[in-house]
Amino acid sequence: AEDIQRLAALDGPGARGVRLISSAPGEDRQLKIYKLGGALPLSDAVPVLENFGFRVIGELPTRLQEDSDPFVHDFVLEANDAVAQADAATLERAIAAVLEGAAENDAFNRLIVEVGMSPQAVVLFRAWFRYLRQAGLPYGLTTVVDALRRAPRVATALIARFAAAHDPADAGHPADADATIEAGLDAVTAIDDDRILRAYHSLVGATLRTNAFTPAAAEALAFKLDSHLIPGLPAPVPWREIWVYSPRIEGIHLRAGPVARGGLRWSDRRDDFRTEILGLMKAQRVKNAVIVPTGAKGGFYAKQLPPASNRDAWLAEGTESYRVFIRTLLSITDNIVEGKVVHPQGVVIHDGEDPYFVVAADKGTATFSDVANAIALEHGFWLGDAFASGGSVGYDHKAMGITAKGAWVSVQRHFAERLRMFALPRSSWADYDETLISTGGGVFPRTAKVIALTDEVRTALDIV
Repeated sequence: AEDIQRLAALDGPGARGVRLISSAPGEDRQLKIYKLGGALPLSDAVPVLENFGFRVIGELPTRLQEDSDPFVHDFVLEANDAVAQADAATLERAIAAVLEGAAENDAFNRLIVEVGMSPQAVVLFRAWFRYLRQAGLPYGLTTVVDALRRAPRVATALIARFAAAHDPADAGHPADADATIEAGLDAVTAIDDDRILRAYHSLVGATLRTNAFTPAAAEALAFKLDSHLIPGLPAPVPWREIWVYSPRIEGIHLRAGPVARGGLRWSDRRDDFRTEILGLMKAQRVKNAVIVPTGAKGGFYAKQLPPASNRDAWLAEGTESYRVFIRTLLSITDNIVEGKVVHPQGVVIHDGEDPYFVVAADKGTATFSDVANAIALEHGFWLGDAFASGGSVGYDHKAMGITAKGAWVSVQRHFAERLRMFALPRSSWADYDETLISTGGGVFPRTAKVIALTDEVRTALDIV
């Protein structure tokens, strides 16, 4: 009767039901997996169970009806003491989520069993790890999971620190959690574990906004970061960045300043797309000098693409991944309504007002501007169909050569002044009309021993 009820509760072929049957200490555990639409391949189930700390001893599949495809898979499992003491209902939900593809299958799932973490907390640690790896953390997944397992007090306090700062319903204080983390770190003896845990602590402390406590988190997580608070990031360090994570996609958006423009790239570099996007942001800062104050760049990696041989399905999944990326970025972005800045609902703000956010086409997304603008209109975003340049109501900046033409106009003006100087009876660089130069700029002889830096130059070069 229980099996029938569990199968009836499934809402389609993609759903999975899990039932963990209790046993006496020291005995093997029995676990049942329920599935509609055919049998569950062993290769799909066994790695999942092993990452929760089980050792699979045997399996018996049963088809309940001859004329349809509901299956019950009965597993016999060997479990350690931690698994035996874990909450059965939590384990059932967590295993089902992984089997359904709603959560990833990796060693982080052991934290649910061995540290007693909630599945939601494990997703946070996984998302943070993915960012840290993109940012240059030299430790692999297993090493990081082991560090968290060996320091459960610190791991639990990291989640408490994050919730205290970003959950509107949490009454905790970040400073209290920070003190607990520091006390826990004092007890960590392995230097690698200490470095890993401190990297997590820095990342949590650098988070300015997140959608983790809003409905948008069900699709993908977003973390807005003050990059200068994260030690060891490669130069140039962005002004702000947004990290996006889900089982379906991962993505990053880097900005060099509050008012910045740049495209979004569909990257094919799973392990180091942040490095790719950082280099593009650096170039964008220079190219945008004649358009907006500084540059930005974003990129995403689609993790569930079908084979490229099926071109239509491949493009459809890439396009939907782009939609997820855009929606998630907007979920923590300010809007302007009737002339006033409005923060996203349910998001705790630690960085003041920041409503300027625009995107453009790039490699892999050249035809996606209409998609982005449609999402902006659905969200009531203040820029409307000006959110993404190009598209059916905009201009194709690449075809029109907007950036190149801006640079060419600058070159024309420069050589017009050179021609004026050339026509003088006698001339030197001292004759250059400095009113044509940006405020704070100048013409400096290469033989000068010392150059007095203006305030504008100091700001541009980040010199105090």
